[in-house]
Amino acid sequence: MLIIGNIISNGGNLETGVFPGKFIDIARPLGVSSAVVSKMWKRYSQDKTISTEPKTGGKPSHLSDGDLYYIEFLKRQRPSITYNEILQQLYEFRDLPYGKTSMTGLSESVRNRLPSGKKYSFKKLNIIAHERFDWW
Repeated sequence: MLIIGNIISNGGNLETGVFPGKFIDIARPLGVSSAVVSKMWKRYSQDKTISTEPKTGGKPSHLSDGDLYYIEFLKRQRPSITYNEILQQLYEFRDLPYGKTSMTGLSESVRNRLPSGKKYSFKKLNIIAHERFDWW
């Protein structure tokens, strides 16, 4: 409310949303950017609310809960499975639309969104333990 109060005391009109001054003059003493002041003023003059929720970036994931369970199953069965192999499995055995999920989105899901809460990382093993003696 300090920002809004400063804007109003410097000539801001809540009815019209007009501020005759410069947002940077309000922002500098408070240690915030002029963009923050401008956005807060615009939102407050339109809806009379101040949002303190952080903005989430990026696109929403196309992976369903069932897909996440399947990914976790694949990682438990073969920890060194690549993200490309996981995507191919999802396209083949799940109803994931082809091309909708990126490798970055998949890796973020493997690291942070699996149902068990376990955080998997990717490390390609040179020789997988059960395959070590099968090369003869």
